[in-house]
Amino acid sequence: MSWDAELTALTTRIAGPLFTRPEPREAFADLVRALLADVPRKNSWQLADHIGHATAHRFEHLLDRAKWDVDALRDEVRSYVIAHLGRADGVLIADDTAALKKGEMSVGVADQYCGLTGQVENCQVMPMLTYASAAGHTF
Repeated sequence: MSWDAELTALTTRIAGPLFTRPEPREAFADLVRALLADVPRKNSWQLADHIGHATAHRFEHLLDRAKWDVDALRDEVRSYVIAHLGRADGVLIADDTAALKKGEMSVGVADQYCGLTGQVENCQVMPMLTYASAAGHTF
């Protein structure tokens, strides 16, 4: 199965039980596809533009106002990871990642110690948790 077909099958499987209406299912699939794309700034407007939406309204509605079960989404993603990457040699890796920032508009941006440069910088520090096994890795 091609990568595109597998991604479509996965988003269809996950979105099916999460949403009762087709519009949020489609927006969910588009959002996942856009998040995986090589888009330099991953905000709703750039992601919508990459997918070909005229505005970011679909993504903003999905993330802000649509009704869906966050726990069900987590459980589906976990099941997928276990089925495809789960191995006895699997480990969790905790790490913090820093991104240098010019402005102050992103969440958590401040003058703070930045492991990237080893000094206090205007940056954003993001704790990450990754699962890795011989079969692959995922956040």
